[in-house]
Amino acid sequence: PDVWSGSVVVRIAQVGQVGQVGQAGGQLVEPPQRAAERVRMREFQDAALRSAGLPDGERDRAAILFRDSLAVKYVPTDLLRIETRAYSRPEVSQLLTAVVGALRRQHDELAAPTIRNLSVQAAEVSAALAAAQSDLESMRRLEAGNLDRTGPKQFEASVFLQTAMAGRVRDIRELEVRNAMLSEQLSPVRTYSPTAVDAVRVDPRRASPHPARNGLAAILAGSAMAIVWILSADRLRAPAAAETAVPRAARPAATPARRGDESVPTKQPS
Repeated sequence: PDVWSGSVVVRIAQVGQVGQVGQAGGQLVEPPQRAAERVRMREFQDAALRSAGLPDGERDRAAILFRDSLAVKYVPTDLLRIETRAYSRPEVSQLLTAVVGALRRQHDELAAPTIRNLSVQAAEVSAALAAAQSDLESMRRLEAGNLDRTGPKQFEASVFLQTAMAGRVRDIRELEVRNAMLSEQLSPVRTYSPTAVDAVRVDPRRASPHPARNGLAAILAGSAMAIVWILSADRLRAPAAAETAVPRAARPAATPARRGDESVPTKQPS
């Protein structure tokens, strides 16, 4: 039967890491080598087959072809190249899409605790920032109300408010920086699931049977059979030639024909 091949390039999942604003990095959910080993696992392949709506039985020929042809190549960055074969072009695309989906589900499970922790921190910082800004506004209104008052106590109150407002401004700046860092970490640029870098590619030509390759194989097979036949014929002729090759000295002399015999003397060929 016809066999088709295809491939897809996948970017491994990543979670944002703490860093300065504009410089926050990202941490892969798992290294490329481990991600490649995950795709090669039998449990992963069975999950991909089921996701594609195909049987995962031991003797199912589509499942056997998928498992035997599944190849994963990685580079020391965050990319995986996944290749496989199937008995139709739509099935190749369906299987590769299922592989990407299965990898996305498993990587999302691995990243979920870290993402939840970052989300909780972001909510806490956002709430603290809102509270600090509210406090600062209250202090400013209180200070504005004390401007028309005079006296030693009012002066002390004014100094106290100024000091408290300065501290609250510092708190707000720190919270704003922290909030921006967490927002960047959770942004799609820093935190994302496995995604296909490009669309699934299916080779427009059949992987097998290949006409040119089959023709060459037939020629080679025919040539091999001809060589075997020639060698066999030579071996069969060799014993017969050895039996007929008698030394010249051992050949009997020619005998003259008897009188009255119409036959002529026989001569040995020279």
